[in-house]
Amino acid sequence: MAHKWVESDELAALYVYYYGVDQLPYGLEEIAYSRGIKYSNFKSRIENFRNLDDKGGQEDYDRGTRDVFERYRDYPEPELRRIAFPEL
Repeated sequence: MAHKWVESDELAALYVYYYGVDQLPYGLEEIAYSRGIKYSNFKSRIENFRNLDDKGGQEDYDRGTRDVFERYRDYPEPELRRIAFPEL
């Protein structure tokens, strides 16, 4: 069954696109699997944000991905981390 992406998943991918995982206590694979997302699909979502940021990447994003990018792209790192990973 395909994963149904929700905003918190999108936010995690956006955070990783901008800031990587250096500020997090876990890596990319752990983030994906803890949310029930295939690792390759999570990486693809990060690439969607790269495209929305006009830096290449995949062009097959959906409206939810675009909405999250538009709404949160200017959030400072600590605030985006707080909302993307509230468990931290």
